[in-house]
Amino acid sequence: MNETLKMLTDNLLITTIGGIMIVLLSGITAFLANRNIACYNDGVRPLIGQKKQGILKYKALAGMSFAMSIGYVIGFIPFSITQNILIVHTVLLGSEMIGLLFKKNFKYSIISTVIAMAYGASIFWGLNALGTAIQKITYPGFGWNLGMIIDGAFPFIFAMFPVIAIYIQSGWKKGSISALISILTYILIARFGWTDANLYPMALTLLVGTALLFGFAIQEHLEFKKKNPNFNKEKDQSLESKFKLFITNAEEIKQNKWWFVLSGSIASMAVASFAVAPLVSMGVQTTSANSGDVVSALIADTTWVIGFLPLVVLTALLTGVYSPVGLTAVFVWGDLAKIIGAQIVSSTNQEGTYLIAIALAGIMGGLSLFAEVYLLKSLAKLLLKVPGIKKVSDSMRTGITQTINYAFLVGGIIAAFTMGQSLQSLLPSTMAGFAFWLPSLGAGLVIFIVILNSTTKKLKLSEIAVGPLGALLVGILFNIIYFISLI
Repeated sequence: MNETLKMLTDNLLITTIGGIMIVLLSGITAFLANRNIACYNDGVRPLIGQKKQGILKYKALAGMSFAMSIGYVIGFIPFSITQNILIVHTVLLGSEMIGLLFKKNFKYSIISTVIAMAYGASIFWGLNALGTAIQKITYPGFGWNLGMIIDGAFPFIFAMFPVIAIYIQSGWKKGSISALISILTYILIARFGWTDANLYPMALTLLVGTALLFGFAIQEHLEFKKKNPNFNKEKDQSLESKFKLFITNAEEIKQNKWWFVLSGSIASMAVASFAVAPLVSMGVQTTSANSGDVVSALIADTTWVIGFLPLVVLTALLTGVYSPVGLTAVFVWGDLAKIIGAQIVSSTNQEGTYLIAIALAGIMGGLSLFAEVYLLKSLAKLLLKVPGIKKVSDSMRTGITQTINYAFLVGGIIAAFTMGQSLQSLLPSTMAGFAFWLPSLGAGLVIFIVILNSTTKKLKLSEIAVGPLGALLVGILFNIIYFISLI
């Protein structure tokens, strides 16, 4: 599967389909945002609900949406340039901002859709061209250095996010036991499974950690029920009054089901055609293009669904505004389609047969969103009745956010330090004294940018994005130094 996936990412037809899917996904995201039907940013969704109620004007909504999303859009561009794959935040948040810039009426819905489609085309083909140009004109090894943003810390630390969730949910004793088991799993699989059995350390460690998380949660839930036998009876009495608030909004979301089927289908095909990846599995998605670790991506995206399910469901039913990619299960189907497609191509020895997998991703993505809009009320009822589920998901979401934040921050510092080391060997001997300090300069500049971002109040970038963007800026500086040295 490894070599097959690598081969498929260079296929012009698949790349073109991926670009078309990005254009379509951008357009429908802007359209749904302008019509106040769907919104990807969980923080903006309640604001659209307020706008629908007349509490918030569209100009205020546009400004707040821009402030909450622009940091992600800008900050994730370095990944797209260096890894030749778009992070889904760049596509969905950017298009969403465009849709919310305009008043809600049919004319502006069409205008925002067209602008967003142009945006999608520019970020897909434009950033790919920019990435190719950078690889050709930068100093030798620059692309590999920037890749350390992901490879530096992400594979291990992200595999440990279930352990962080266990610490939050169950305390330090169970967390420490889980940490020891997970670390040993990672080491053993990396030592014996990676090359001997084609097993992936990140995937297996994630599975073990997630199993421990849910195992402890079930144990604690059973203990709680034993101590509180009347809990469910008391819960049932107050459930109906709370649940009535969701019925109207659930029906409103259901009325737009065919829009969600379309957007879910497009999003799943975009993942299957290697055009876009969710933030949570971006590191292993890009790896999958090179070494086939799509299994880790599949597991990572599944955990993302679990972690964010309560937040998406509850905000959707409180506002009547869903997400263009629903509960994000569409990304899981895209990953699964990659695995199936690789097997089809391997058995037929025809790259064109991978189109079957892309079509399959579209079908699964559409069916997934169709089912979701009918399951929203049931999911909300379950979340209200069994609060332990929400507690597990909250812990997972916190663990995911924290590990990604620190992984990309440390990754940016490592990448900048590695750039300095690479540049040391390329500078002439007359600059040896200066070259000695380059690794420290690179890492220090990223740290300086991170600190500056934490103190500034203007155009503040998200914590996730600032490390990688700092590494890219350091890379630009080091390339200038390199070309000056040649002169």
